[in-house]
Amino acid sequence: MRASQGGTCCEAARELDLDALLKARPSLVKDGLAAKVGARPMQELAERILEIANGGLSRRNLLDAQGKDERVHLELLTSLVQSGKTPADAITEGLDESSTPTIADVIARAHL
Repeated sequence: MRASQGGTCCEAARELDLDALLKARPSLVKDGLAAKVGARPMQELAERILEIANGGLSRRNLLDAQGKDERVHLELLTSLVQSGKTPADAITEGLDESSTPTIADVIARAHL
């Protein structure tokens, strides 16, 4: 069931098998949204959770001075997930894998 059809995060969580999730953990850490739990892609789950979150924020209908609701806070994350990336991917993109960035570099990159 899609979030727009009344799905909830609890329903999405119930669809996950704990044993499969534990087995997938190394891949989840290494591959992010490209990982799978069993046969299920994590990007699909992330997109579903964002649909649920966006739906809830839309229903709250709390508007800022420009008339935008709270979904504006999820726009960057939604864009990343739709492109198959996590915030960590965005932060590390273009870094030389043979060197370790400074904390200042990571913080500067975190202000996407």
